[in-house]
Amino acid sequence: MTSVDSLTNTPVASATTQATTQKDNSIAGDFDRFLLLLTTQLQNQDPMSPMDATQFTTQLVQFSQVEQSVNMNKYLSDLVDLQISDQMQSAFGYVGQTVDVLSDEVPLQDGEADLFYAVSGKPTAVALQILDANGKTVRTIAGTTDTGIQRVEWDGRDSSGNTLKDGTYTLKLIAEDGDGATLPAQTGYTGGVSEVTNVNSQMQLNVNGLQIPMTEIVAVRKTAAEDV
Repeated sequence: MTSVDSLTNTPVASATTQATTQKDNSIAGDFDRFLLLLTTQLQNQDPMSPMDATQFTTQLVQFSQVEQSVNMNKYLSDLVDLQISDQMQSAFGYVGQTVDVLSDEVPLQDGEADLFYAVSGKPTAVALQILDANGKTVRTIAGTTDTGIQRVEWDGRDSSGNTLKDGTYTLKLIAEDGDGATLPAQTGYTGGVSEVTNVNSQMQLNVNGLQIPMTEIVAVRKTAAEDV
């Protein structure tokens, strides 16, 4: 079972933490060196000819700026870590749920796939094309002209009735109005979330084998086994 703790130990999360630590050490090192130089200078200055007040004030200001940079970097690092943790907690809630994904790609698993589409405007003709990895249309499914989200169950067969191999296919929706003008449309598929991963501080969900950004999820609901 995927856990929040396991997500924080991913290679990406470790690399991010390492990079932040190195940056902190660099700034902290500059701060320590500056402090050492300032105190050494004060210890070794000529008592009969002390440092000019303006110059000393300038160095103190620089000292303060370096200190502020160290503190600000730590605050920003803590804020980023907190944000990533919140995203993980939120994304973890998707695991085991059924979701609708906006995508022009669809995974065929165990010879079936649940598809959906939506057309803007008033279509008079709708056709959903399914293309293989070579861009060849293997199946064309006539769609309804009703408004709203329309769902289609694909049995994993091509136009000749042959069973196709499991894998990733491409969806292409063609919709026209009464004047023959092409209407904008969106496609997607429905699947179960099995895993959450952190990719460059962005949460992605594994939905039927495809890595999907959380921003592409348009609906979430309990799986059929959990429905009462």
